[in-house]
Amino acid sequence: MAELVARGSKPAEEQRWTLPQGAATLGRHPTKCDLVVPWDRRISGVHLLLSWGDGKLRVRRLEPTVNPVLLEGTDQGFEEFVVLPGQVFSIGATSFTVQTDIQPAAPGGRSREANEDIKDPDFQSTSTLAALRQVRYTDADRRIEILASLPELIRFSPSDQELESRVAEVLVQGIATADVAGVVRLTSGEGAEPEVEVRASATRQVRGRKVSSLLKPSRRLVQAAVHGRQAVFYLWDRVANPGFTVHPEIHWALCVPLPETHWAGWALYAAGPELPLELAANDAVPTSDMKFAGVVADIFASLREVSKLQAEQVKMNTSLALAHEIQAGFFPRKLPKVEGYEIAAGSRPADATGGDYYDVLSLASGQVGLVVADVCGHGLGPSLLMASLRATLRGFAVREPAPEVLVSDIGQALHDDLSPRFRFITLLYGALDPVQHRFSYANAGHGPVVLHFQSADDQFRSLADDDRRGCPLGILRDRYQSCDPIGLAPGDMLILGSDGIVEARRRDHEQFGMERLCQLIRQLKNRPLQEILKEIMEATTSFGEGEKPDDDLTLLLVRRNEPRTK
Repeated sequence: MAELVARGSKPAEEQRWTLPQGAATLGRHPTKCDLVVPWDRRISGVHLLLSWGDGKLRVRRLEPTVNPVLLEGTDQGFEEFVVLPGQVFSIGATSFTVQTDIQPAAPGGRSREANEDIKDPDFQSTSTLAALRQVRYTDADRRIEILASLPELIRFSPSDQELESRVAEVLVQGIATADVAGVVRLTSGEGAEPEVEVRASATRQVRGRKVSSLLKPSRRLVQAAVHGRQAVFYLWDRVANPGFTVHPEIHWALCVPLPETHWAGWALYAAGPELPLELAANDAVPTSDMKFAGVVADIFASLREVSKLQAEQVKMNTSLALAHEIQAGFFPRKLPKVEGYEIAAGSRPADATGGDYYDVLSLASGQVGLVVADVCGHGLGPSLLMASLRATLRGFAVREPAPEVLVSDIGQALHDDLSPRFRFITLLYGALDPVQHRFSYANAGHGPVVLHFQSADDQFRSLADDDRRGCPLGILRDRYQSCDPIGLAPGDMLILGSDGIVEARRRDHEQFGMERLCQLIRQLKNRPLQEILKEIMEATTSFGEGEKPDDDLTLLLVRRNEPRTK
């Protein structure tokens, strides 16, 4: 008798089928498939064609299914392959194992396999996990070589089930007298007694004698190990007490719990035949085997934690990548062309998302709205406030109010969102008149990178020095005033950016500073504006001696072109 066992990523996601002789289909479609797996959307309606016979399961993936079938981590394509009892194949997050030698169900529907103990062991040995660390290995070189392969398991295990199966294989390899080993979990059963769930198992291939092909753990042994937080070894004397268990080929078993912090109820289990009572009573062999299982348990728990953290990190990175993509759409996809002017702008967040904002608005009057703002901090929270600021500003700008009116209205609208959370936003908004070559603006505490480069005398004027510069948004509800307008001569530039441009630091804490920024602009002033922007961004980032900036970097450059000569 043979069963196919399917296990998903959750404890409730488990299904067992008795394999019929001949062909059967497996998939998610409830009427088109003989074996239905409803929980995994990566399994197609009809995904596999199965055929059981001669102790082997033949499996073929059906076209046009998309998701692969992995056997021991290798994609089998659409070719037929063979699965032997104890081997694991998987689709998506679901693993499948063939189990044989299943006993017929006992009265009441419960099978006589795992969880049944008929007699106490004739010999028992226990050891605390701390005491096992002091034990010296027997056959140390071979065991250490096997343990060295464990960290690689996580790299080649596409799912938790596959990792558990490979850990079971390592146990069988490392415990020379074991015929079968696996990963088990003590769970709360429907009745008064808890039950033992077999998560994965592996069997040693031994010629010339029968071995257990299915892990059938003793519930009593697993309980003793898990509840006592200790390694436990049982041995039954089959000569004196023959036929007292439902799996007569098993003579001894050991169980070691996983660290309880994250794995309460989980344990590693191994069992085998023909271990003489005098050898077991010597305590050297079982204690060394228990130590090996304990080391595997520690590494396995760590691997599972790493795997869990990696999965969470992938999920978080995916979410942040989506947030980054959405935020990138908040910036102008294409800057407007303005007669007689050149405009360039860019932003690099310190994290996946940032709190800096710039915008260039084509207004109905023919003027151009220029915005640069900085939400305090960087990351996801400031990026949400930046999105709110953008929506509010664009809504108010449609009416083309004077800059000081627009900034005042934004401050009123956002004050209740900012003030209780001790957040603030620095912002400069201005309207460029490309006919009068005049820039009128209001400033809510933004600086220091707000400069007017005067080409005629190669000098810079700071717009942050205007006496009518107000405090950042979110601090007071005051109305803002208009700053002194700027007249732009041919070759003049407006340099509007965030403080991250000049506050980039070296390891010795020296800042990039305003002087370096101004000197760089003087050197590059005759080059295309987009090149100037790129050079400033790269110079600031490389000065900080890191792959990414410590703070968000944003820069908006506007230059009045020299008049064309006829």
